[in-house]
Amino acid sequence: MRPRLWVLDKGNVNCPAKVAIYNLFQKINYTLEAPEDIPKDRLNYLIVDGDVKTNGARAYVGLDGENYLLVFSLNEFKWWRVNLHSANNNLAISTKFLAFSRKEAILYVTGGEERPQNGIWALVNFNKPNECSEETPMVLKRRLVKILKYNVLT
Repeated sequence: MRPRLWVLDKGNVNCPAKVAIYNLFQKINYTLEAPEDIPKDRLNYLIVDGDVKTNGARAYVGLDGENYLLVFSLNEFKWWRVNLHSANNNLAISTKFLAFSRKEAILYVTGGEERPQNGIWALVNFNKPNECSEETPMVLKRRLVKILKYNVLT
């Protein structure tokens, strides 16, 4: 991973929402505004894909209460919208919080504690989001994930 700081700027009345990327050593900065049809008050979470060899530098943005993800590619300098709604799925999928699996090509999405009925969803084989903007592209599974709590010793 290169020394970059990725920032999700939700914007305000006068300023559009955007992703800002700061290169900490070369002092080269990039910004790209989010698509205009995205409700900027729902932008919630940004996670960066650490596997730059497979997909290049990409960021995934979760939206509170929405059933799609935004994907930003730094290499191609554009956005994609990944729909997570499935015709055979009656449960709503919220993308408020995101996390990558450390061992597999899995992206976990959840709506958080205020929507426990929706659970944690796993997007399996999430390798090529740019090829799947309109349909549910990957295997979407609802998983029960056991969250372990650790006590920090001081």
